Amino acid sequence: MGMLLQRSLLAVIVSILAAGVACADEKQNDPKWPSGPITIVSSSKAGGFADMHARILADYLQRKTGVPCGVVNITEGGGSVGAESVRKAKPDGSRLYYFHTSFPISCYTGLYKADPDKDFTSVSSVVNGGNNAYVVSANSKWNNLGELIEFARKNPGKVMWGAQAGVTSHFMMAMYEKAANVKFKMADAGTEPEKITALLGGFIDIANVGMANADQYVKAGKMKVLAITGAERDAVYPQYPTAVEQGYDVVWNGEFALYGPPGMPDKMVGTINDILDDFGTKDQISRDAIAKQGAFVVSRTTAESVALMHKTHQLLKDMAAELGFTN
Repeated sequence: MGMLLQRSLLAVIVSILAAGVACADEKQNDPKWPSGPITIVSSSKAGGFADMHARILADYLQRKTGVPCGVVNITEGGGSVGAESVRKAKPDGSRLYYFHTSFPISCYTGLYKADPDKDFTSVSSVVNGGNNAYVVSANSKWNNLGELIEFARKNPGKVMWGAQAGVTSHFMMAMYEKAANVKFKMADAGTEPEKITALLGGFIDIANVGMANADQYVKAGKMKVLAITGAERDAVYPQYPTAVEQGYDVVWNGEFALYGPPGMPDKMVGTINDILDDFGTKDQISRDAIAKQGAFVVSRTTAESVALMHKTHQLLKDMAAELGFTN
């Protein structure tokens, strides 16, 4: 009888331990998100185009989840330091990286020794960053792309194009060189606020900036817009012509994407996408804020969102190889 009791107790203990392990596994595979404050890392300086988008996202997440959500600007290393801080973070979704296509481009041009598909978790891509504007100072001799291109062809290397080496603005410049069969001289002018400072100071001749900043400086009488990057005129800023309508087949749409550390559970990624379902659509605050940046939101399922991110990564990788970059 004593032996039977011992066996029964042992069976109960084993059952309890097994249930505990199963519960722990279930909790690990289906963790709560958020489990605490959220940090959004941006590689843009405060006030830049990407920083504004990160703050719109952070505000939405804080209102939607009820937990503190703030933006940390880490610009060192061309953005790689900020991205690396996310790669090394715990895969609990408390620290996420939000940036546009400059992030994967920096990986494929060798500025950041990482693979966006293997070294990070692709979480979500819902915001199309909208158009950029190619701007010159208000006192520039050029009033449209044709005048700029004509001058550049007659004076190779004389037009100083402000960009940031190995990232989106560099690719944008290269696309124009290829489309117009012309050669510019690139100045590594840094982030958007730095490019604006350089342009207004007369240190560069042309640069690309977000539509909101471009329109602000045009209204202040400090800049002129030569063209925008979309295939069609911007719905918010229809007064500015496209490159396409001026005869140059150059179109660029930069998606903003949310990345996490490697190893984030699929269910957590799905939860974040579910929370983002109203971002920029039913939520009027974020919708209005995004529209002011000249951007728009595309509703996607988790699978569609992640598939688009991986497809974009491959396209940018191929483009970097065409430009002679190797990682």
